[in-house]
Amino acid sequence: MIRKTLAIVIALIALGLLSVLALFCLLHTQYATPMVSFALDKTLNVQVNSESVHYQYPNQFDFNNVHIERQGQESIDANSMSIWLAFPHSIAAPLRIHELLLSGSTLSHQSASFAHDLSIENIALDHIDYSDDNVIINDLQLQLRNLQYSPNVANVRAEFQLKASQIYYQGESANDVLIDGELDGDDSKVYGASFTWNQATVSTQAQYENGTWSLVNATVDKLNLDLTTASIAHYNKIFTAIGHINSIDFLHTNLHFNDVKIENLNASFEQIDLRYSIWEQVDAYISFDADSIQYQNLQFIEPTVKVVADPGVINLKDVDSTLEQGRIQLAGVWKPNTIVLDYVVIDGVKVYEEAQQNTLLSLFQHLPLADLNQLNISQLTIGRGQWIQVQNKPNWQISGLNLEANDLELIRKGRWGLWQGKTIASANSVSIDSVLASQVALETQSHNGKWQLNRLFIPYQKGYLDMEASLDFSAMSQPLTVNAKAYSLPLSLLKYLQTPSNINVTGVADINLSMNVLTADRLAISKTLTGKFDAVFNNTAIADSEGNAIPVEITPLQFVADRGHLSLSPLTIRGDHINGNASGEVELNHLKTSPIELQLITHCAKLTTIDLLSGSVKQTPTTSCSLEE
Repeated sequence: MIRKTLAIVIALIALGLLSVLALFCLLHTQYATPMVSFALDKTLNVQVNSESVHYQYPNQFDFNNVHIERQGQESIDANSMSIWLAFPHSIAAPLRIHELLLSGSTLSHQSASFAHDLSIENIALDHIDYSDDNVIINDLQLQLRNLQYSPNVANVRAEFQLKASQIYYQGESANDVLIDGELDGDDSKVYGASFTWNQATVSTQAQYENGTWSLVNATVDKLNLDLTTASIAHYNKIFTAIGHINSIDFLHTNLHFNDVKIENLNASFEQIDLRYSIWEQVDAYISFDADSIQYQNLQFIEPTVKVVADPGVINLKDVDSTLEQGRIQLAGVWKPNTIVLDYVVIDGVKVYEEAQQNTLLSLFQHLPLADLNQLNISQLTIGRGQWIQVQNKPNWQISGLNLEANDLELIRKGRWGLWQGKTIASANSVSIDSVLASQVALETQSHNGKWQLNRLFIPYQKGYLDMEASLDFSAMSQPLTVNAKAYSLPLSLLKYLQTPSNINVTGVADINLSMNVLTADRLAISKTLTGKFDAVFNNTAIADSEGNAIPVEITPLQFVADRGHLSLSPLTIRGDHINGNASGEVELNHLKTSPIELQLITHCAKLTTIDLLSGSVKQTPTTSCSLEE
């Protein structure tokens, strides 16, 4: 009995071995294709149609020109496919695909469910074109190892390597893409990534943290961008997945945006959290240098900037640039509504304001100076400065400007003024049109809002202007005192006080001015203006309509102000065919102030009326002749 039982067992084993042997033999014949297709259909519910199937011991199957279908999923066509089966440890365990290699196919996002449903542990894609609603990938090569699936795609885990000739996303393309990393939920990492974008070479590492990617050791080389407001919004939308920059370097970069052009920029950014404003950064570092930064007609040559940002404060470590044949340097601290600079050095800067060109002052229109509550400069130095203005009449220039200022407080509680500090300045020459002054000197100081103009001395060809003043910024009423005197002041400057400036007067005047007034507002000025203005005229002439200078005699001019009551002593002008006179009194605190007018009558030609307070000029034809023929 025992012998019979043993014989049956041996026979069954032999039969099984023969069956397995027969099966292996059949896998190397033309029957392999239908056998494998049938097996995959029954065990994995996958229908595979292929021109041929090649079996390699022990668990590899190679398919040529394969068509794959699974119920409820998009079909897949590929040039070739290889699978490595994971044989179960027991009969009860299902058959699984351990590895899958798919080559020469076109896939979409729906194809991903195929691998997910079959729980394939390792996937390799070769020469794949992929597309969905947002992304197009050409010639994709992808390896996913040790895949761990999850109902939530964001929680899928795997090691991956990706290579593609091009990835196209929202109108932008990255070429020659290489990425090596690990998908691990909130601990996902990119060990290395490189690609070209806008002719720039980009390489980086990255770490997924706090729901966004942080770039590590990123480098962007030879980037060229012509930016617009729309393109900036476009790029912001594309790069929303990047929330933090651990470190990134831009090398040999050229940027163009509106009126700004930057050439050969090299910049470093460290610890920048893109989800927060500049005022909310923690130990953020920014530095850059460039061959040039051009703003409209201004060109900053070889600028360098180093900035460290912490919560509520931006430390300007070093700002340095060549500008308009000179150099600018500054350093300090910038807080919301507050700027405190340690030093500002402006050396050898020559500014030219020409017609149809924007100027250095236009740059300040884009700075948030209107929102400042405080502006302090510990040390301000200007050396060998030059400023020439030919954009508007009158043309003027300042040459050889030198200035030293210490402990300056220029804005306090949003109000401009010299609240604190001391300034000494000089200029080799200052001119307005043909009026030239040389060796101009200025000395001024302020202590806690009490400003004092110790001296403004302007010597010109045949005379000088000397002026002193004081103003208490700290007082509510802001009292102002001015004392000035001028000897042989050119009267040709008067035309720039007229609107329009069509009355040309030549000659000189000796002037004395003393004035006290509260300047808190218009009402305070109109009620408190007190002082005296005297002018004595010499060698005067008025140009007629043909431009001929007609000598005239002008009696002394005397304005007297007493608490807003302004009076002009009788003033007369006499010359060949010219007759003029003026006098009058006004109350400045009245709602409608009457003008004090000088009326000039050119014989049998026209009447010219000049408002001596506003400078407005009116000319009307007249047929009357007040002078004898």
